[in-house]
Amino acid sequence: MARNGVSTPKFDLSHFSRHRSRIGHLKLIWREMGRLGLERHDLAPYQSEMLRDLADGLDEETLAEMHNYWEYNTEQLFRRKRDRWGPDGIPAKPRIDVVLEMTSKGNFKAEWFPRGWNRWGPALEDHIGSDFPVWRRYNNRGMGFDTRPSNELFFVRGTSHAVHHIEMARADRWFLALDPVLLAACHALTGELKERLQRHFDVRMVTDLFLEWRTIKIDTDSYFDEADELASWAIEDPETVEERKGCAELAAGAFGFSHEQLVDCWLAESEKPRCPDVTTSAFKSRIVKTLKAQGYSTTTRQLDRYLALIKKYEPERARDLMVTDVGKASGA
Repeated sequence: MARNGVSTPKFDLSHFSRHRSRIGHLKLIWREMGRLGLERHDLAPYQSEMLRDLADGLDEETLAEMHNYWEYNTEQLFRRKRDRWGPDGIPAKPRIDVVLEMTSKGNFKAEWFPRGWNRWGPALEDHIGSDFPVWRRYNNRGMGFDTRPSNELFFVRGTSHAVHHIEMARADRWFLALDPVLLAACHALTGELKERLQRHFDVRMVTDLFLEWRTIKIDTDSYFDEADELASWAIEDPETVEERKGCAELAAGAFGFSHEQLVDCWLAESEKPRCPDVTTSAFKSRIVKTLKAQGYSTTTRQLDRYLALIKKYEPERARDLMVTDVGKASGA
C-alpha cells in the first residue's frame, strides 16, 4: 500500500489509555488517521464498520421510548417507593434487565427487557410483577425488514473480528494496531449506557463486558514510559465472574489466617464468659485481636470478607462457624 508517500502506516498509540471515554478513543484514531493521510475506507472493512457504529453511539430513539412513563405500572412503583425509609410520594425506579451479546454474525449489541423477561416474553405465564405491563418487543421498529429491534440500545458491527485478533495475539498487519482501541471504545460505550440508564432505572446486567489489561514498557520521549495493553475482552455473566473471583480469592489465602486457625480462635472466644454475640462487630473485633496476638496479621474488614466468601461459595466450610453462629444467636 502506498498513500501520500506512506508505504507502511504506523499508528502512534503511546497515548492510548484504558481510562479514555468513547469519544476519547475515537479522537485518538481520527487524529492518527489524519496524521497518516488515511480515510475510513483505508482500514479493514470490519474496522470501518466499528468506527462508524461507535461514532453513532447509543440508540437515542430506544432510550427515548423507555421514558414513556404512562406505560409503567405506576401503582406498583409508588407502593415500592424509591427509598424504603424515605418519604412517600417518590416512586421506585422501574426494574430492567440489560443483555450484552455477540450475535451469530459477530456484531456486538445491547438490548433491554423488563426485569425477568427475554426476547420470548416473561419468565411467568402472565405479567404480574412487571413494571412494564404492556411492554412488547418488535424485531423491526419500522416498516422495512432491515430496521433494528425496538429495544436495541446499541449495535456495533464486525466486533468479533477485533476480538479474535486479540485472542490470537495477532499483530502481523499494520491496521490491527487499532483493534484494542476500538474494543476499548466498545467498553466505554457500555459504561456510557450504564450511566445513562442508572439515572432512571434499576438496572441488572444479565451479561456484562469484562476486560483484562496489562501494563507494558514503551520507548518514547514523553514523560510516560508505560502503556496499557488489552489482554482479553469477553462478555460474561456477572455472577459467574464474581464467583470465579471469589473462589480465586479464597484459594489465594490472602486474609492473614487459615480456615483452621480461624475456627480454633472462633470456638475458643465463643466459649469464654461474657462473650459478645458472634453476629456483632464486637465479637469480630475480639477475633481479630486474638489472631494478631497469635502473630497473624489481619483486619476486621478482611475477616468480614472471608466470612462472606465462604458462606456464599464454600458453605461446607462455613458450617464450622455457622453452627456456633446459630447456637449463640438462638441463646443455646
